[in-house]
Amino acid sequence: KYIEYGKCAIGYAHGDSEGKTISSIMSKEEPELFGRTKYRYFHCGHFHKLISHIEENGVEVAWLGSPTGTDKWHYDKGYIGNVKCGYGFVYDKELGLRMEIRSNIVH
Repeated sequence: KYIEYGKCAIGYAHGDSEGKTISSIMSKEEPELFGRTKYRYFHCGHFHKLISHIEENGVEVAWLGSPTGTDKWHYDKGYIGNVKCGYGFVYDKELGLRMEIRSNIVH
């Protein structure tokens, strides 16, 4: 899924099936959007941990942490202990990403 906001192209994906090719997908799936924009971002969540802002092929990719709890599958696989959190992003139509807000979930 893509959103165009001024000079920004913002893509959202789960991040599991795209793998290492995610930075080149936007230019292939949405070439006109890619050509109209200067700042390009992808937000993904598959890994349930923060892998922050890797830039390749003109696209900044971030895998974000997750607010989800630990179910049996995650526990059995050893995916435990990460801080539960949510993210917000503030974009400027002319200048791109200006601020990232992280909110840890405390219980």
